[in-house]
Amino acid sequence: MIFTVGQILKLFSFHHVMYDNRVLLRRIQTANKDKNLSIQELSHLFNVNEQELACALDYPKNLKFSHYVRFLCAPTCCFQFNYPTTSRIRVRFVLKRIFELLIGNSLAFYLLYQHMFPTADKANESIRNKNYQEILLRCTEMAIPAAYFWLALFYCVFHSYLNLFAELTRFADRRFYADWWNANDLAEYWRKWNLPIHNWLIRHAYYPLRRRKFSSTNCLLITFFLSAVFHEYIMAGILSSVNFIAFTIMMANVPLIAL
Repeated sequence: MIFTVGQILKLFSFHHVMYDNRVLLRRIQTANKDKNLSIQELSHLFNVNEQELACALDYPKNLKFSHYVRFLCAPTCCFQFNYPTTSRIRVRFVLKRIFELLIGNSLAFYLLYQHMFPTADKANESIRNKNYQEILLRCTEMAIPAAYFWLALFYCVFHSYLNLFAELTRFADRRFYADWWNANDLAEYWRKWNLPIHNWLIRHAYYPLRRRKFSSTNCLLITFFLSAVFHEYIMAGILSSVNFIAFTIMMANVPLIAL
């Protein structure tokens, strides 16, 4: 499910960038109708980097199938005509990330099967008996292994897995997360903990809505709605049922951020 969501976001980003490229070309043709502006003048007029503008002007010759395939494999959801690229694949770096994945996944499975599942089984019995004191006790007992489980998965996915694929695709932009543990509020936390998805939502949802004169509050609501839908889709695949718990939790962040 996570892979499917990632590919959907990538395809949408590709379509959006191609559309923006065609719109930019039409605007340049209109501006250049009676003038012969240079790349520098066009760059200043449309507030676009000269290198990116020169690449956009070459559309559709600037599209290469190999670059598109690399984009589908690279750890990013936002399409660009040019990506920062490393000079070579470092074998030692790749082996380190694979080792981290083995250790991290082993730790996650240990916590899941030795601590979380047994506690969940006890909690099910307490829920059936409506023993609320026991339910609270089981939740407290689950808290510590669940926190370590989440941290193990976060490290495996956002550090080891994404860096592994970045190295294999020679993708040089390795900023997959920021210091979310130092976040002062909920809004800062969501901006920092998952940068590939945050960048996609900002680039393809929030900013386009702002350009269409939506208020910042409505943009935030729609952006979180999209995120909530994808979170519910992923959880529905994991649990084999749609219960809207993930959706509700995500949407509950909107009023909390607004406070």
